Amino acid sequence: CWPVSALTVCAASACGGSSDAGESAGSGGAAAAAGSGGSGRGSGGKPAVLPSAAHTIAGVVTDVAKGTRITGATVQVVGSDHSTQTNARGEYAFGDLPQGPVSLSISKPGYAPGYAVTESATDAQGSVVALKKLGRMQSYDPSQAATLVEKTDNGPYAVIFTPGSLDTSDPNLEVAVTPLDPTREEAALPGDLIAGGTSPSALEAVTFAEFSIIDSSGKRVNLKSDKSAIVELPIPLALRADYPLASKIHCYAYNPQTGKWEDFVEGTVSLSSVDHVTPVLRASIRHFSWYGGAPAIQDQECVVVQVFSKVTGKPLAGATVSARPGLKATTNEDGVALITVKKDSAVKYTATKTYTD
Repeated sequence: CWPVSALTVCAASACGGSSDAGESAGSGGAAAAAGSGGSGRGSGGKPAVLPSAAHTIAGVVTDVAKGTRITGATVQVVGSDHSTQTNARGEYAFGDLPQGPVSLSISKPGYAPGYAVTESATDAQGSVVALKKLGRMQSYDPSQAATLVEKTDNGPYAVIFTPGSLDTSDPNLEVAVTPLDPTREEAALPGDLIAGGTSPSALEAVTFAEFSIIDSSGKRVNLKSDKSAIVELPIPLALRADYPLASKIHCYAYNPQTGKWEDFVEGTVSLSSVDHVTPVLRASIRHFSWYGGAPAIQDQECVVVQVFSKVTGKPLAGATVSARPGLKATTNEDGVALITVKKDSAVKYTATKTYTD
């Protein structure tokens, strides 16, 4: 990563347990800090460890449309029994976590599931998660063929089922299609929008949706291992000039277990089978979760970002800086990070630093 330009981001930070914990956003980027939440197995009260202690993760859960904080959301460390709920300020915290990457799942009745990826390290880490209101529930008998639709200003989102494709014998399912326009709601996309392993590639969000299929006992249902379904996701109005009919777009599904976008397939921009007018990304889906089109960014550049604390005015070391579209980096002792972004594009930067004492 060879720097070609520079940017300064001011980050809000909070002293542990401060009632002034909050968020700030501007054209250069956004930042957030969290107050007290709950310990690894807590119930949303005061953490059992200082929020700035090693192997601590803390954060805030918000509503992507309103920007308000969400109380009573359940936050769980994926693959463990570590769970807590957000407090009255929408904040949570986990302490004494094992060293290494941490995948979080966030749930709240009336919202589509949310996910985040962070790390348990020698410094406390922050995570800001935005949730999207769940699409309307629609009844479905999986023994029948059906096309279920969620209408939006961008056009109809659709999922097309074939009989017997779902891994259930329950005839009384409820299906919610939650649309997401990344030109307005990208903050609600889970995890880091990257693909690949040791050499990750930044992806550019085009169109997404979350698919929740719930049986009569309240459990999530998915496709049989040898089955698939077809989804149609409208191309947002602001992006249609960039993705004309017959364009090919890479598609990915989010895997909550790994915290990565996986299961790559290629979709095609075509006219909606619902209204025969809207340009949609039509693709095959093999696992219901968050799913969408996101081509790899081909033309990249490296930007120097320096983060300052709004509290002290000094450079902020150990802040996590994310770029959309782009990758992620951590600031050094001078508050500086080098981060790869899409060249000649409007980029949103988020700088997060939790519990700076």
